[in-house]
Amino acid sequence: MAPSVRSVAVSMLFVLFLLATEMGSSDAALCDKLSAGFKGYCGRDSDCHKQCVDYEHFSNGECKPTGSGFFKNSKCFCKKPC
Repeated sequence: MAPSVRSVAVSMLFVLFLLATEMGSSDAALCDKLSAGFKGYCGRDSDCHKQCVDYEHFSNGECKPTGSGFFKNSKCFCKKPC
């Protein structure tokens, strides 16, 4: 007996729904924390990344501007999934 068109359509929608929910859950939010060990002006993301990953056990690191006006600075922020 051949399956009805309606049951095939419902099955396909169910599979698409499952795939869509699985894809969305892979994007975890990242939390930032000021590096405890990086001292001075943060000029290169690669230096910040090395400090955060190798010494502070975070998953990533990047330089971010802080302050405002004439006193802008750049500091190293470490990142990990929240």
